[in-house]
Amino acid sequence: VIDNTWHHVAMTWEDDGTPNVTDVLLYVDGVLETISASLDEVIHTDTVNGIDLSISDDHSQREWNGWLDDLRIYDEVLSPDEILELATGTPVLLSSFTADDESIPAGGAVTLSWEVDPAIDTLVIDNGVGDVTPFTTDGSGSIELMPVGTTTYTLTATLGGDMQNSALTIHVGEVPTISSFEITGPDTITSGGSTTLEWSTFGADSLSLTPIPGDVTGETTVVVSATDTTVYTLTATNATGSSMAQVTVSVVLPGLLAHFDFEEGAGTTTTDVSGNGLVGNFDSVGGTGPVWDTADLPPLLAGTSAALEFDGIGDRIVVTGYKVPELSGTTSRTLMAWVKSRGVSPNGAENMGILAFGQDQLGDKWIFRAENGNGPVPGGLRVEVNGGYIVSTTNIVDATWHHVAMTFEDDGTPDVEDILLYVDGQLETPSVSLAQVIHTDTTNGIDLRIGDDHSNRKWDGWIDDVRVYNYALTPEEIEEARLGGAAVPFQITSIVYDGEAGSVTLTWNSIPGRNYAIDISEDLTTNSWTEVVDSWQAEGTESTYTHTGIAPGTTRLFHRVRTE
Repeated sequence: VIDNTWHHVAMTWEDDGTPNVTDVLLYVDGVLETISASLDEVIHTDTVNGIDLSISDDHSQREWNGWLDDLRIYDEVLSPDEILELATGTPVLLSSFTADDESIPAGGAVTLSWEVDPAIDTLVIDNGVGDVTPFTTDGSGSIELMPVGTTTYTLTATLGGDMQNSALTIHVGEVPTISSFEITGPDTITSGGSTTLEWSTFGADSLSLTPIPGDVTGETTVVVSATDTTVYTLTATNATGSSMAQVTVSVVLPGLLAHFDFEEGAGTTTTDVSGNGLVGNFDSVGGTGPVWDTADLPPLLAGTSAALEFDGIGDRIVVTGYKVPELSGTTSRTLMAWVKSRGVSPNGAENMGILAFGQDQLGDKWIFRAENGNGPVPGGLRVEVNGGYIVSTTNIVDATWHHVAMTFEDDGTPDVEDILLYVDGQLETPSVSLAQVIHTDTTNGIDLRIGDDHSNRKWDGWIDDVRVYNYALTPEEIEEARLGGAAVPFQITSIVYDGEAGSVTLTWNSIPGRNYAIDISEDLTTNSWTEVVDSWQAEGTESTYTHTGIAPGTTRLFHRVRTE
């Protein structure tokens, strides 16, 4: 609209129950715009503490350079016709021209319908249909036609010297089109996790998705769960034929992505001991580089022989080439470390990075650090994502060793306020938070940093036993890891079917003393699960249960284990 020409611009927004900026509609010269770019953000306009209404300026003093006229604000959502009339100064003669089905089989019939200004002079459809005013009452009308081939019909309305028209194409004897089929949730999930598939089709009488959930006619999105990497096939069918499209959801087992235990005690690199082959390189941007310390160590019961000391000036570790791609989007995660500050809050340097990755854009980065900029607790543990944050109640900047951890699990509405913070194994009550939708961008983000973040807030003190997981650890698993243990993920490790005995034996990683429930389902749909046993006590760190009485001829039966 910056082209030295007058334009009519308008926007509308209606609360649909999940208020977001991406629900805004934009119009230029009365025409609804296709969005070129957007970034979702929950809407909660504060007019109590806001600025007075400003014309030709905004909060950041970005002033309009040109001409303005006829500004209007409504407390209702105007229709497209109302906006068009305001933009053109011409009454809308033709409001709508639709078909009950824009794709029909050969020999089939279609009903065309319209809404027009009741005062029109003439109303005509081309391609041999002719005058349709006899089929119009009080501005509404319809007619049934049987086109012999794909045909574009144009409806033309006139009133005085004004004329408006609208065109509609009816496809005859064509297979349906799948315009798009994509993964709108994370494209990589942990085993048993879920993501969202979304599609757009044209001319389909029925839709099916394989594997399960099956028939999805009338739907445009579905949440799927997978335990293995799965290729999903969407099939659109009509009387003429079918079309197919596929997407692949990658599945990884929940586990440890990176574990730097800093046990080398010498050198300028540190090796990941998770088995994933990562290497952390010492970096000294204006500093001397991290220094090994074998005397001042955290109280790990499993023992530790070395930690790393950071000077708070330039010292950091960069895991070169590793942007933590497994934690893109809304993937569940856990980050943890042992830390000790050199200073004591509030006189120490409380803004200090522990771990960081992702791109520094709204909702796209991930920083795990100590902070003093928000909330009542200088030196609190903080996670921030650019635009949102959550801060602990406990001060970790007190020249004492602390085990710090955070977990995040995607609940379908991923927000920074879903993050759980732990200090010394205890779940924290947040002292302050600011909501922000999470969509971590690891494609364009920085390489994983230890002892630093995107804003060069360096850690001043000691760090040891850094871990990154691709799932949300339980409080018991965090406690195990805090003490130096393995924190084995909760997952089924073995499933054995005995057809002759009619039984399935499940084995899973368990926590001693905890009770578990076992459920079964034939098709994995939400309401199909039946509880087999509701309180099976763990046998140790690994437990086994045998489900008996499975009917002969059973071809498919799913099992799941739940914590009680």
